[in-house]
Order: sequence, then structure tokens, then C-alpha cells
Amino acid sequence: MHSLHLTRHSAPSEVPPQVYAEVLRWMEEHDVEDIVLDANSQGYGILINPDADRIPVGLVSRDELEDARTLVEHLEMAWRVYLEGGNCTD
Repeated sequence: MHSLHLTRHSAPSEVPPQVYAEVLRWMEEHDVEDIVLDANSQGYGILINPDADRIPVGLVSRDELEDARTLVEHLEMAWRVYLEGGNCTD
């Protein structure tokens, strides 16, 4: 399993097209350029607009990657943490 990088222009083949369509809509609504789903033993850590000092702000399981609504719900929760500054090591 490897990390998945989603942008407003592309998504890896592991992300189903209907799921990417919903994620893309969410990214545009929130003015997000990049999402990295960082592979780990529990699934994927969610990094929003990642920089070198960023840490995951949410977690999504492998199964949830197939469900657009659930993935967007996880993105929304991660977004709130991101806005609170919980995404950096400072």
C-alpha cells in the first residue's frame, strides 16, 4: 500500500472516479489544492495542502476509500482540525 495524492487535476487509479468527483467538489468548495492520503497500518492519514512539517489531521480506512460520502465526511472533520492549526509540528 502506498500514499495517494489527489489534486484538483488528478487522482490515482486506486480512487474510484465517482469518489474522486465528490472529493473534487469538496476541494473546490474549500479552496484546497492537494490532499495526500498517507498510507499507514490503519488505513490512510489525511493531509490537507501538505507541507514538509505537516502531520495527518484525520484517518480513513481502506474500505472507506470506496465510499464517497464517508470519505467526504472524514475530509470535513479533518478540515476543522486543519483550520484549528492541528496539522503542524510547531
